Order: sequence, then structure tokens, then C-alpha cells
Amino acid sequence: LKVATTFFQTAELTTLIKVSWPSIVFFTLPFQLPISDTKCLAASSGWNQLHTFYAYIYGPILIFSVPLLSASGTQPRSSERKKVAGLLTVLISLWYSPLLQTIASMHNCFPDPERENRPFVISDPSVSCEPSLKRTIVNIHTVVLSLIVGLGFPLLSFLKIRSLRKSGKLVFDSGMVNLFQFYNTRMPYFETVQFTRKGLLIFVLTWFVDYPEMQATLSLGINGSFLLILSCTRPFVYYPTSNSRRNLFQIAEVSSTITCMIGNALALIASFTASDQSFIDLLGGVMAVMNILYFILFMCRYNSELEKALDREAEWSAGVKVNSNLGAELKDAVGEWNLLVMSLENDDGMEERRRLQIVDEMPFVKSRIVAAMRISLM
Repeated sequence: LKVATTFFQTAELTTLIKVSWPSIVFFTLPFQLPISDTKCLAASSGWNQLHTFYAYIYGPILIFSVPLLSASGTQPRSSERKKVAGLLTVLISLWYSPLLQTIASMHNCFPDPERENRPFVISDPSVSCEPSLKRTIVNIHTVVLSLIVGLGFPLLSFLKIRSLRKSGKLVFDSGMVNLFQFYNTRMPYFETVQFTRKGLLIFVLTWFVDYPEMQATLSLGINGSFLLILSCTRPFVYYPTSNSRRNLFQIAEVSSTITCMIGNALALIASFTASDQSFIDLLGGVMAVMNILYFILFMCRYNSELEKALDREAEWSAGVKVNSNLGAELKDAVGEWNLLVMSLENDDGMEERRRLQIVDEMPFVKSRIVAAMRISLM
């Protein structure tokens, strides 16, 4: 789910490159389905981009307040508070990219020659960019949210996770677990790199809105730099494929990034052929097919590897049973531990670096077993 969500959010940003993409591209991106008809209906009811701006801000904040209020009467370090903290990190992570896009859309303005070259929002020409009280309030929201969410959330995540690593508290019942559980102990804060990548892409696509060639080129450079960092650091926890010792999570993220880079390259080609809409439609069709193929191949491969891993684990631990009354979470945790042990025992030709990585991951899996046991025995 995490890899797929990251892919679709990043692939969606490619559609912000100022190219007249065909509708089929948007149908393959679950976070940005075609909404032209709904915009027309909204406009007829008086709804505009300004209302959308505030809805994207205060709607999620109201949703966030529900678990916060439910946990307000609990003990500071209780399991309930940790669950709420974990839920909020997931929700804010999902909110991060759409929020920054919405903020950026309010500052993409153009001079309208039909209205004395006065500035209006590109995504909704009914909203003025001229100085006014409304515009001042928008600017205040932009500054505050850019600092708190755009910069503050990634920075806080980095500092908190680094502190947890130094103190040896990268455990499953941590409130930040959803941000570091898929990364190894050398790079547990790699999610910050993901946030930075999205933020830079949104900034580039906003700042160079009138220059699609520059948008596509810089987007390609940002994703290429991310791919280089990804290949050098190999930050993901080790999940071996059935036919090799390669890391399935690493393969999935690398292929996701390459797919996004191909989309950037198609956008770059389209930016140089803006007058040929039929050719742009063809490029958009290729992008749509790539998005669908990546998702299908990823899900098929992941499910296949998961089934094979469960079969290997069952064969390796034949005769060892976990009490069914202890719950599915404990079974999954024990199964993950067995897979790590099995990988160490069965792969005689494994590189020493890979063995050390597996050993480093075992304390976290052990903490997951302990957390699952506490829940099961409550």
C-alpha cells in the first residue's frame, strides 16, 4: 500500500506539467480523477477554488481532531495515545502532497487580457489574485501551513526518528512506527527524503508554471536524483524474492521511480510538440498504460512473493504452531521472525552486508511480537 500510494502521488505530479493531457491519464491516477464536470457543477452552485483551498485545510484538520479528542483523557504514554499518534502520522503523510498542491494552486496566477490584465488563479479564473483582505488571509494560511506542514512535519519526523534510533527505541509500539517500519536501521528516516522529493516537485511545477519544458526537465532531474540516492543507500528492510536474494521492496521503489521518470520524459517530449494534440494524446495513452501496468505487475508480483514466503515459512517451521486464540497479529509477527531466521539459515551464499542487515532488523520484529502479545493477552 505504501509503495503504491507513493507511486500514484508522485505520478500525479507529472500531470501538473503544463501539457494538455488526455482524460485517460487522469483515469489511471486514483488521487486525481477527471473532475471537469464536477467543477462546472460546483461553479454553478457558487463553489470556487477558494472554497476548495479552505476545504483541503480545515476538512482534514477536523478529521484529525476526532482521534485527538478521543485520546485526550488517556495517560501520556499509554497504548491508546501511541495508536492515535500512529494514525495521525499516516493521515498527515497522505495529506502532505494534496495540501501543498492546493496551496500552490492559489498562487498560480495569470494576467487576463479580457479584464485589463488583472491577475486571476489559473485553475479557477473566477478567483482574483489582486491584493485584498481575502488574498491576505490566503497568504497567511500559505505561510503558516508551508512552515508547519511543508517544512515542519518532515523536519520533526527526521529529528524524532533519529532520536529514537540513537536511544535504541525503534520499536513497533512507537507512535512514529508508520514512518520508519519499512526502512532499515541505517536509514530509518528515509521517509523524510520522500517528503522532500514531493515538496521539491510541487515547488518546481508551481514556480515554472509557464515553462513546461523546464517543469519536465527539473522533474526528471529531481526523480533521477532520488533514484541515485535510493540506489546508493538501499534504505528498505530486507524482503527477499523467491528466485533471488534481491530486496522486493527495493525493486518495487526503484521500478516506481523509473516509471515516474519515463512519465517525465514523455511530458518533456509533449512540451516540445504542444501544437500536435494527437501526438500528445498518444503520449498520454502511453503514460496511462504504464501506470496501469506498473500497478498490476507490482500487485501480482507482491502477492505471488507473499504466498511463496508464507509457504516457505510454513515448511521451515513445520510442527511449530501458534495458539489460534492469540490473534492474527501475533501470528503475522511470529511468521515475520521465522522468515528472517530462515533467510539466515538457508542462504549460505548471502553477502555479509545482507546478513548484518537482517540481524539489525530482528530487534524491531521482536518488538512487534511483544506488542502483539500484549494486545492478545489484554
